[in-house]
Amino acid sequence: MAKKPRWYAGGLAFGCHQCGNCCSGPAEGYVWVKREEIAALARYLQLSEEDFRRRYVRRVGPKLSLIEKRPSNDCIFLSREGGRIGCEVYPVRPMQCRTWPFWPENLKSANTWNAAATDCPGINRGRLYPLEEIERLRGGDDSTDPGPANGNGIDAGVLGALNWIHQNLEQADCWHHLEELYVELDEHLAGSGGICEKSGRCCRFTEFDHRLYVSSLELGYFIHQMAIQQSDEALPELRISDGRSCPYQQRHLCTVQPARPAGCRIFFCQGISSDGMSRATESVLTELRVLHEQLDCPYVYQDWRKWLDDYARWKGRLAQSAISRS
Repeated sequence: MAKKPRWYAGGLAFGCHQCGNCCSGPAEGYVWVKREEIAALARYLQLSEEDFRRRYVRRVGPKLSLIEKRPSNDCIFLSREGGRIGCEVYPVRPMQCRTWPFWPENLKSANTWNAAATDCPGINRGRLYPLEEIERLRGGDDSTDPGPANGNGIDAGVLGALNWIHQNLEQADCWHHLEELYVELDEHLAGSGGICEKSGRCCRFTEFDHRLYVSSLELGYFIHQMAIQQSDEALPELRISDGRSCPYQQRHLCTVQPARPAGCRIFFCQGISSDGMSRATESVLTELRVLHEQLDCPYVYQDWRKWLDDYARWKGRLAQSAISRS
């Protein structure tokens, strides 16, 4: 008997508006955390795991959940400072947060999905998530590995972003806007007291349980800069990560510092509090979203290592198409 297709087999649209509704009360909720997530959160906040558990974790039956603010029932890490809403631990937020709104309870039916949309303005808007990616998120996997969705393992949203980058690679105005954003960010951070020890810890992703997320335009800017350095190649060869660290780190140093993404620019070994880095991240993400909309660039925000892998696959597909046409 043939398996009945999912009601969302054609995909679902979502684009986070950073409204904070999924992190807010007034109803009591739970943010389930695993041991490895607690360890990552503790490191990010520069606390011991024991201190982090004592301050921020509660036991609910056999599970562990982050505590909530009282009486609002907001997530303990939801910030509303200065009228701006953000997550104080966004770079290391738990898997439950990363996979919203593609939770099993929201995906039971079109009715439950649309009911969730009454509180989440991002549902049914933004980029289209294909079935394969929804199924991974539903199962608690945000690796963004799209599998064989289109024959080359490239998600439709990622494919659209890579095509846009290719079409606009020589449009200097596109990359000038992002360069201005980086200059403003660097100037803001210069007075924050941040200290880079040049240890390379932030580039060794697996060893230090760190993930670098990069937007479409940031990847495009990086490719643009690489193309300038390799002027004889319109589409430069980007290095493929070994899955453990950034391939552009050599002897603990970044070899592509002028073109590095915002996430690299914001992270400092010491001198800036985790809250300060979180606020800077939220601010630049907001500006990046606006810039994507202004330039009509498909917005994708995914792991740096995955971007490099997708770009390599996309280039291979492009080369195959050129051969077949010749």
